[in-house]
Amino acid sequence: STWVDLSRGVASTSFVQGSEAVFRVCPGALLNVGSEGPVLLSAGDVVIQCGANGLLSDNCTVAGGESHFRLTGSPSSVSFRGLQMIDSSVVSVLATASSTTRAKFEGCQWKVC
Repeated sequence: STWVDLSRGVASTSFVQGSEAVFRVCPGALLNVGSEGPVLLSAGDVVIQCGANGLLSDNCTVAGGESHFRLTGSPSSVSFRGLQMIDSSVVSVLATASSTTRAKFEGCQWKVC
């Protein structure tokens, strides 16, 4: 898994109402945001998780950049499972989406190194 893979995967998905779109990051992956910018989450029911079960112990790390994820537009819900997020220079998750959007963080960890 790379940051570009995740970003393009989310951007190219046609979200089906009432159906959850799950994006799995490979266990042990280090996703470097760099100059690519945040993954934009703007529609659907989205889950971004580490490995098959969304466990922190599977060691998926998102690092660098100004922000890692941006919730914008009108996604129904966005869930993050088992991700370690480190070293964003501004904020890890920027939430500017609709007031009806639900965000959930399960087993996630943030670190400043």
